[in-house]
Amino acid sequence: MNMWTYTAQHDGKRFFFDEVMNLVARLEPHAARLDEVVKTGGTIELIVSLDGYNTIGDTLPPAQMARLAHLNIALGIEVFPEFS
Repeated sequence: MNMWTYTAQHDGKRFFFDEVMNLVARLEPHAARLDEVVKTGGTIELIVSLDGYNTIGDTLPPAQMARLAHLNIALGIEVFPEFS
């Protein structure tokens, strides 16, 4: 199993999908390799982790969703609320 991670801090901004799409733009030139990963049984997931301390939200328009789909990328969003 191969796994790689990419981390980008997005502090102080309400909208976070801009950073997601910056990563997608970096992956698009590698579409053939990503397709091969999926064809050989792999999965590609892009997971956005949000803390639960701040009010945050964003909208991913259909055209941007299509770019993710074209690369066979599943989008996950995790929220980690404050634990007392």
